Amino acid sequence: MILRLDQQDDLSCRLYRGFEERIRRFAEKYDLTCPIDALLYEMKQRWFLSPGLAGYFIDYDPDSLVLRGHLASWITTSYNQNRLYVYQLEVDAFGEVDLQGMAAGVRAWVAGLNGQLPEGSRIERAEWTTWHSAETFKRYLERFGLSTIKLRTVLESDI
Repeated sequence: MILRLDQQDDLSCRLYRGFEERIRRFAEKYDLTCPIDALLYEMKQRWFLSPGLAGYFIDYDPDSLVLRGHLASWITTSYNQNRLYVYQLEVDAFGEVDLQGMAAGVRAWVAGLNGQLPEGSRIERAEWTTWHSAETFKRYLERFGLSTIKLRTVLESDI
């Protein structure tokens, strides 16, 4: 079952810790230079202070409440354009997670936000971060029903 975590919802509050642990494990595995405690703090702050801009989604088993997948995203403004920034998307097994349902949840959330925004400042693009090859990650996007508009590489280095 897909759920966008909402601080006003008791179930979301109960499942947030599991979501947070998935974020931690993902960052420990892939984002090796990330200050993880600071990341988790920032995500929790976003969830409390600007919950409408936090797109934290999970796929979970409704009987056991075990999380099977997550998407960590939020709305950001760059160059005077609102964008959906997707920091993490991970599923435990492709066949067991409802990626189409998660995509529908993301689209509904963004549509709700766009209904409040004036023309010209609506959210029309998403920026995805991945630590996988572009070809591997494009499979996620295809299962989301999305196509890649352009691909770029971002490198992190020391100074």
